[in-house]
Amino acid sequence: MREDDFYDPLLAGEKPNADGNYNKSEDRLQWKAKKDAKFVLKQQEEKDALDKKIQEFMNTKKKVPPPRVMHDKSDNSKADIYLPSVTLIAGGKALLDKGVVRLSRGRKYGLVGRNGIGKTTLINALCRKEIEKMPQNLHILQVEQEVVGDDVTVLDHVLGCDVERLELLKE
Repeated sequence: MREDDFYDPLLAGEKPNADGNYNKSEDRLQWKAKKDAKFVLKQQEEKDALDKKIQEFMNTKKKVPPPRVMHDKSDNSKADIYLPSVTLIAGGKALLDKGVVRLSRGRKYGLVGRNGIGKTTLINALCRKEIEKMPQNLHILQVEQEVVGDDVTVLDHVLGCDVERLELLKE
């Protein structure tokens, strides 16, 4: 049996050319141009997806309320916080599913974990009071971990958060 007599049903009757290639309809330069165009398109799609994620993150950051000192001397924030069933979803991914949040008055807490696990998302949700059954009268002060540098001292930044003090100084 000669190679010319061989019929492969998967190739729909095509026979190889002199180089052994079955691709007769496209010339090598056209094939290379198509391949390069697909590669550029894929890179652009990946860049667009990354830009979208960055924009979503920046929009979330913009929702973080600016720090404000409140001089509320009432007993509103004298109790512990107990949230028995917290579900936190970000970007279509469940970060917490029926988790328990228990914060005792007078204690300091730190969150430790891998990048992308949801530490900042949890803190932001607590500060914005987006978690169901979170006490609405609670005052939470959140400080950004990364800020644009300027000539203002740390003390001036902290004092600038005390809106009531600033208003009294203006009078």
